[in-house]
Amino acid sequence: MKNLRKRRLEKELTCESLGQLVHVKKAAISKYELNQAQPSREVLIRLAEVLECTVDFLLDLTDDPAPISAPKTLDEKRAEVEEIMNAKNGLYFRMAKTAKEIDLDEETIDFILEVYARGKGKKG
Repeated sequence: MKNLRKRRLEKELTCESLGQLVHVKKAAISKYELNQAQPSREVLIRLAEVLECTVDFLLDLTDDPAPISAPKTLDEKRAEVEEIMNAKNGLYFRMAKTAKEIDLDEETIDFILEVYARGKGKKG
């Protein structure tokens, strides 16, 4: 688990401090880094949370440590639709000035965001 050591050092953590954060001994962290032991599923998940990366990164399955982003709330989605509507060359709805005036349900908002994301790369 070379990426575990890499990420731990990037976060300026010692084996001892990381062990304390995920509730294992410093020797366990060292063994994980040297591939002498494998963490349990629960420890692996805690490591990913503490180090703000994916489990795949810790398991050396990818070089991208990008954490999984949390799903957007309905309010965040509404704000994104509003931004799209207000953007130059954005979406326009007849008789509506803002997304709030339309009162869209979450399924419709998801659909609008998906269609917009697909069309964003196709300028024509």
